[in-house]
Amino acid sequence: MATKAQVAAVVVANLQQALETADEISLVENVRKYAAAKGMITDIPRYARLRLTSAEKAWAAVLFMDMRDSTARAKAVGARATFVTMHALLPAMALLVNDAGGYIVGFRGDGLFAAFGIDEYATNPAGRSKGEAVQGAAVCGQTMLEAVADVVNPLLARFELPAGVRIGVGVDQGEIVITRIGLDDAHEVTAYGDAVNTASKLCDQADGSVVISPACLGSYPSGPGGMTRLKPTYGSPPGHAVVFPWRMLGEGS
Repeated sequence: MATKAQVAAVVVANLQQALETADEISLVENVRKYAAAKGMITDIPRYARLRLTSAEKAWAAVLFMDMRDSTARAKAVGARATFVTMHALLPAMALLVNDAGGYIVGFRGDGLFAAFGIDEYATNPAGRSKGEAVQGAAVCGQTMLEAVADVVNPLLARFELPAGVRIGVGVDQGEIVITRIGLDDAHEVTAYGDAVNTASKLCDQADGSVVISPACLGSYPSGPGGMTRLKPTYGSPPGHAVVFPWRMLGEGS
């Protein structure tokens, strides 16, 4: 389990680099460089070898994480502070996905989406149930919420940058299609499917919470100690916010 100290180390390192080179560094390049060693979907050889228009089907629990009110925040704090904030936020979230056994499929705007329940051979591990993959994605989402509140925002404030970052997380599960899309000289590996769309929409509903889909309810284990609770969100699509019985982000070094 990732700890506050591990998340803080990532945030501080990236904040310092971003502040030193804010006028030169590319956010996309820096975040992808960090995440590439930490579990991108293209680290799975079978997906890395995909050619343009080719695809592979897979079952996965899909997680979407995105910042709340990012447009208003960017307008209020300016481009430079937004740039540095992203360097604090996204590498920390990438660390948590990796720690939870997920693979980052891509970075989208102020967030990312990831797949859980797929191993390095592009298969669903025989020793791990779909419910465990769903739970892993939801727990990862909860560690993200705690990391933002307990690590990212305090460190932004310590570096005299605007804090108050908020995120939401959505999780769905089902069959997805992983493909390489684009042009000969501009392409990426990404994923499509109803689970991807639904997780994204549930993420839009979430603000300081992890919202899972109806499809996840049947496979979601009872949780730590059987005490995890689910609260309906009454949105469209319908979802349930996961209420954990205790904190998920480790306190150790």
